[in-house]
Amino acid sequence: AGPSTISKIAETTGFEKNLVMWNLMGMLRWGFVDVASEEGDELTYVLKEA
Repeated sequence: AGPSTISKIAETTGFEKNLVMWNLMGMLRWGFVDVASEEGDELTYVLKEA
């Protein structure tokens, strides 16, 4: 899977957007994801290479 928005992740996983957002914010803070770009009104996130 490549870069994705909170909305797309929520739709794919069935989790609520607020849960996806909080998890992504933690992953961003701890360096597991990066902001790749903007897609409309949303940011696109991508996993960092290990």
